[in-house]
Amino acid sequence: MLRFPAFTASVLLGFTLRAAEPTTLTGEWLGVRAWLENRGVTVAGRYTAEILGNVHGGLHTGATYGGLLQFALNVDTEKALGWPGATIHSSVIHPHGPSLSQRYVGDFGVVSNIDTYDSLRLYEAWIEQRFFGDRVSLRAGFLAADAEFAVVDSSALFISSDFGVPAALSANFPMSTYPFSALGVRLRIEPAPGWSVQAGAFDGNPAPGVIGDPTPGAAASNEFNHWGTHFALRGDEGAMFFAEIGWQRQGEDSKDAPAPLATSLKLGSAVHTDRFATETGDTRGDYALYAIAERELWREPGTKQDGLTAFARGVFAPENRNFLGHSAEAGLVYSGLFQSEARDALGLAVAWLGVSREARDEVTVELTYHRAITGWWSVQPDVQWVNNPGGNSDYALVIGLRSAITF
Repeated sequence: MLRFPAFTASVLLGFTLRAAEPTTLTGEWLGVRAWLENRGVTVAGRYTAEILGNVHGGLHTGATYGGLLQFALNVDTEKALGWPGATIHSSVIHPHGPSLSQRYVGDFGVVSNIDTYDSLRLYEAWIEQRFFGDRVSLRAGFLAADAEFAVVDSSALFISSDFGVPAALSANFPMSTYPFSALGVRLRIEPAPGWSVQAGAFDGNPAPGVIGDPTPGAAASNEFNHWGTHFALRGDEGAMFFAEIGWQRQGEDSKDAPAPLATSLKLGSAVHTDRFATETGDTRGDYALYAIAERELWREPGTKQDGLTAFARGVFAPENRNFLGHSAEAGLVYSGLFQSEARDALGLAVAWLGVSREARDEVTVELTYHRAITGWWSVQPDVQWVNNPGGNSDYALVIGLRSAITF
């Protein structure tokens, strides 16, 4: 088990290592890493470790250690094979450690976004081809839907799963989201500067034995997809479709004035074609609608990344066939608070899960601070207050520390 006293001291006292530092723990591999990159091959690895504890309320008080090991391989096919405009990507993950939410908190939202069952597994494996000056791209293979749809860039700072894939999607649909990917295809078009349109189609259930089949009366499945290589495309699982339109404003600095503050807006929908139970029986299909807004409120003079950003996201799903009728998140992130070039970030956010009529709505408030210690090592103390965890009339207080190493 990793020990964190030095991590904690460096955060509290504000010390950082400011030498000309490498960006990976293992360096350049005696020149092999640069040799590979010159030939279009990029290899990356990351290990995330965290200790989280529930100090009040929930199911019980207690603490857990969890980790996530990640490896990724990217191939620029033009450099590697002379094939222009394409990228090949694959990644492998190994999450491990007990779940604080299952053992001690009992919340719907899940307090850690790396929390899942232990398994070494293929996460994503796809090829993407770009056309017309990169304004059109087509991606196909094993895809995680939450990697590109309903994404809020500035909320990636937070540890709670509420600020990743929207809970009103992941709790209602058997969709491809961490740690599962699914066979799928995605088309993205940028018809004009600042505008984007994308659509995706995915296998309806990447792990029926884990996620469950929403069809009323469906038999239990033993398709757990332990290794991330589930190839089955079955008609009784249906299919999952996404569509999203986005607009963003991001200008460039000029000699007369700095770039305007960035703004991003997205509208999207998700549709699943399986059968779902309703209050009066069952029906074919389910859907959800979502909206996202991000706005840079203030930027430190003379910088490009340091400043204050706000975000908000809301998801609506019909209550007559969904466990969560809606979810919403909003927050503030200040990048570059003490370290320039966004090497640190302070965030405060709130998530609201609209549970069915039989339970109370769940609300999570998270305060977190991420700080770079070196170019390859970061630490992140975190506090979460969960009101009505699991729809019960109580609250849980979670504190913890996350550390990540890039190698």
